[in-house]
Amino acid sequence: MGRRLAIALPLTASLLLASCGGAPPPDPWSDLAPFLPSPTEFGPHIGRVVEDALEAAQAAPNNPSTVARLGMVLHAYDKVEAAARCYERALDLKQDQVAWLYYLGLIRAGLGQHDEALDALNQAVRLDPSSAPARL
Repeated sequence: MGRRLAIALPLTASLLLASCGGAPPPDPWSDLAPFLPSPTEFGPHIGRVVEDALEAAQAAPNNPSTVARLGMVLHAYDKVEAAARCYERALDLKQDQVAWLYYLGLIRAGLGQHDEALDALNQAVRLDPSSAPARL
């Protein structure tokens, strides 16, 4: 037991020191910030819905469902560029979500990004060939 402890303590100390040094991790929202609307752009009820979704996503930026939910809220209120960024981030975290690919395809088609829309929709169909909306 003494030998294990003698090996474990220096290893643990070096890992702790390595995690304390260096640059802080990049802000996962820095690329999204220019596209995010202010909740005050909406009425009080809708603004609260947007604010709640934004706060949840900021609190858990590596939770794909939370990030995608923010995308869905923004998409519902026609903030499509910000919604697309959220869907892209959620798909980076969890690639096998047909709905998010479909929503991303819809947004890209609406923005005139037809090749990118087709890519997203084709990925959705590959994941779920029975998805009628994605196939259409």
